[in-house]
Order: sequence, then structure tokens, then C-alpha cells
Amino acid sequence: MSEQEGPRSAPGDDELDPQLLELFARVEAPPTDQEAFAEQVMRRVHRHQRWLLVARVAAALVLAVLAIPLQDPLELMTDALLAPLFEAQGGFGREMLSPLSSIGAVLTVCLLGLQLLFRRLLR
Repeated sequence: MSEQEGPRSAPGDDELDPQLLELFARVEAPPTDQEAFAEQVMRRVHRHQRWLLVARVAAALVLAVLAIPLQDPLELMTDALLAPLFEAQGGFGREMLSPLSSIGAVLTVCLLGLQLLFRRLLR
């Protein structure tokens, strides 16, 4: 490394946060004072964080209110997914097929296979 190049940055150091870049892009006029600019950006970051907190609290309240009416349908769905597909006879076959002996297990394996397929195709 020559003296003019300076130290190299670690991999990933040149990646910038997209939300921070968006906040910098929204500044109306470039301020003359760097401290005022940084203060404006920090106010916007804090405002964004407050709105995010309010949205999370609102989502938690909605889920808490809906939890009681949704309890019975979710219980029925759980019972349906845990229903066995077949009654395996004892021995080695039962041990090998036991992970796939319910509707939920087969559905899970199928969804994981689809996810793997789409990752391979869209990569």
C-alpha cells in the first residue's frame, strides 16, 4: 500500500443506511452551519423513531383486542393441523415417518421447499 492511498476501509464500511440517506435528501436548503444541519437530521430521526414506537404500540393494542375473539378459530386451526395423516404401525417405518405424520408437518415441508425453489429461481 502506498502512502498516498491511506488505510483501506473494511468490507461493508461503504454501505450507508438508506433511511439516513433519505433524511439527508429531504433537506430543503443546504445549511451554512454544519451543527444546524446535524441537529435538523437528528430531529427527523427522533421523529421517525417516535412514530415507529407509536405504530408498534398501536399494533400491540390491536392484537391484544383481537386475541380473545380469535382464540376459538385459532384453536380449531391448531387441532386441524395436528391431525394425523395416517396411523403408522410400530417399528422402523413408524420412526422414519413420525416427523411427517401430521397435516401441519407436511404443510411446513412443502412451504420450505417452495421457499428454497423461489430463492434458487430468483437469485
